[in-house]
Amino acid sequence: MKITFALSILFCVIALPVLGELTSQDLEKIREIVKDSENELKAEIEKINEKIDKLEERLRTVETDVATIKGYQTGEQTTTETRTNSIVAIAAAISTAIAILALIVNAFRKDPQLETFSRVIENLATSRTEEKTTQPEGENTDTTSVSQQV
Repeated sequence: MKITFALSILFCVIALPVLGELTSQDLEKIREIVKDSENELKAEIEKINEKIDKLEERLRTVETDVATIKGYQTGEQTTTETRTNSIVAIAAAISTAIAILALIVNAFRKDPQLETFSRVIENLATSRTEEKTTQPEGENTDTTSVSQQV
């Protein structure tokens, strides 16, 4: 009995893998399932690739727009700098011309009051020298004639 029992266990151990083997129909079903999932994955990958292509195209247009804006900004900045430099140069030229004209006018023009004061000073100097020679030291001199000249 022990031998029969051991043989039946041995037979079951040998026979069970045979029952567990896949048939060709099972393999075909597995292949179909794998192909279906593969096709679904390919479709999803294609959709993702299309989205990536669209995003890349949008990115290219945005990059082009940014480059265009940078070009405009650089051009405007250069134009603004040129205009500013021109305005500064014009202002410097005008101020230089005005300064030169002012120097020329001042060089040729004599102030009338300055001439009058210089004449009065000369008259005072000459009158004092004359008075010193004609009057003694203790007397006061009359300055009304000098103040009338002023």
